[in-house]
Amino acid sequence: QFYRERNFLLSHEKRVSISQYPTRGIFIVMELEKMSCYDCKAGSPPVSESETDDLLQYIPLWTRTTHELGYMLTREFKFEGYKDAFAFAAKIADLADKQNHHPKLVTEWGKVSVFWWTHTISGLHLNDFIMAAKTDAIAKSVE
Repeated sequence: QFYRERNFLLSHEKRVSISQYPTRGIFIVMELEKMSCYDCKAGSPPVSESETDDLLQYIPLWTRTTHELGYMLTREFKFEGYKDAFAFAAKIADLADKQNHHPKLVTEWGKVSVFWWTHTISGLHLNDFIMAAKTDAIAKSVE
């Protein structure tokens, strides 16, 4: 059901995992960091727990946590000092504005904690996984 309701990019890039499309037996490659967020309206279905488990394999350093507002994706990024952490947070803020999907960011000396979830549905949406992957790509670019 998850795959039938959502559009995914097809690619042959070797560095990403491959999942089998459950109803047709074809393979798709999840390149979440290359996807764009799409408009999520109130009433849109959140990603189920099993779909979340499937998607987490593409962003293995992220954790699904429970919050009073529902599930969210969380990850902590470490840096040499406050200035580096702040610069990283600013890049995430720029990305969030471009994709119109905004996280909770906690910037401290030497680390940034990032929390992705979709406020509109009080839970996880494919957009959260896309943004987590894009966040990972930004982190790799500043290493």
